Amino acid sequence: MHPGHLSDLKMTSPTQARTLPLVAHTFETPLGPMQACASPQGLCLLEFTDTARLDRERQDLCRLLRTCIEPGHNTHTMQAEQEIAEYFSGTRQHFDVTLHTPGTAFQQGVWSILQRIPYGRTISYQHEAKALGNPRAIRAVATANGANRISIIVPCHRVIGSDGKLTGYDVEVTRAVANKLGVKVEFKETQWDSMMAGLKAGRFDVVANQVGLTSPERQATFDKSEPYSWSGAVLVARNDSNIKSIDDIKGVKTAQSLTSNYGEKAKAAGAELVPVDGLAQSLTLIEQKRADATLNDELAVLDYLKKNPNAGVKIVWSAPADEKVGSGLIVNKGNDEVVAKFSTAINELKADGTLKKLGEQFFGKDISVK
Repeated sequence: MHPGHLSDLKMTSPTQARTLPLVAHTFETPLGPMQACASPQGLCLLEFTDTARLDRERQDLCRLLRTCIEPGHNTHTMQAEQEIAEYFSGTRQHFDVTLHTPGTAFQQGVWSILQRIPYGRTISYQHEAKALGNPRAIRAVATANGANRISIIVPCHRVIGSDGKLTGYDVEVTRAVANKLGVKVEFKETQWDSMMAGLKAGRFDVVANQVGLTSPERQATFDKSEPYSWSGAVLVARNDSNIKSIDDIKGVKTAQSLTSNYGEKAKAAGAELVPVDGLAQSLTLIEQKRADATLNDELAVLDYLKKNPNAGVKIVWSAPADEKVGSGLIVNKGNDEVVAKFSTAINELKADGTLKKLGEQFFGKDISVK
């Protein structure tokens, strides 16, 4: 990995930002509207407005910086809008806007490394962990990448599998569907939050990344094939725990992100919430006996347990089948024939055992059934 423009990076410490409020400014891009939020110190957030995580990230900023967000703009949001326009026009590859990125010291280190990845280049999670000085922290690095709140400018989409290829369950399912249909698939890596905007704008033909189309807005714009995976809430506790179901967490220390749906669900069950940054920290606290349980997404937990078989924790309860959400291949409305072909191929992959095999490879179980 080349050092890029490390000397040009301008970032401020999160502890410096107590004199707010933040301002939020929305502007148009070729892939759809984006919202920029900034403090007087720098740009704090940049996301496409149709992403489901935008509200959560805004809430996170308000909590971390102890402030509120008001409509408006400042020099940082205006500079971000200008530089993003230049990026999409092909005249800019490096960004100069000052960033104000509240987060842990570990997250700050990961995000700084992301900004050193040159335009048009990719690195692996393993390479990123080594650059951070902790080669074994691959999972933690991936989690920190996912916590990035600044799309495009902090380019976590430039991190891929260790062999230089896109990897994962969704990728392999898509390859298998393409093989069934006798077509060639070309993968285009992009940040999760820009996928739906890119699909809507015609930049992609299909999205395959655990998308469930649960909101009415997205259901009105996109169509989904037959699901190739199902996921819901699960409760995780230590192997020796007496916790057996969600009914048992009343008064129990439960590690949760305070702004997540799972945190709200745990709170509703009467749990004593222990605030965390994400799943990896939740499971670490459980292993250390500083928390007793966590409620989270089944596939995220299965992925962790597959990669950390000696973690000392287990799933003790799963949401009933009727509460699980199915994810399929997503296309724009009006492509009924394509959706039908995708669904036929997925059903054939279920019948011949391909999806079961891929689920066991990546998650330790068949996730193509409820």
